[in-house]
Amino acid sequence: MNFEQRANIKFCFKLGKTFTETHNLMKQVYGDNCVARASIYEWYTRFKNGREDINDDAHTGRPKSTINENSIEVFMIPRVLCTKNSFQQAKQLMLYSM
Repeated sequence: MNFEQRANIKFCFKLGKTFTETHNLMKQVYGDNCVARASIYEWYTRFKNGREDINDDAHTGRPKSTINENSIEVFMIPRVLCTKNSFQQAKQLMLYSM
């Protein structure tokens, strides 16, 4: 969710708009780019609980996706089509060409 939409959610909250009114206004303004209803509800709850800051929370832990040697193997080279030797050769070619 971007900063602008969070600011607008807080603005509607401060005006006393209900969650549903806010969601409808956000859909009207942002159309297909509107954040999910659940995200609006989550931020509404945060503001109800006294939160004032509209900056996104820091994320910890590992990223949702990574690209590494193993994922390249799995997605780029179908093992069933390769013999062990040709698979190793293809793997090395992939690694050197990157």
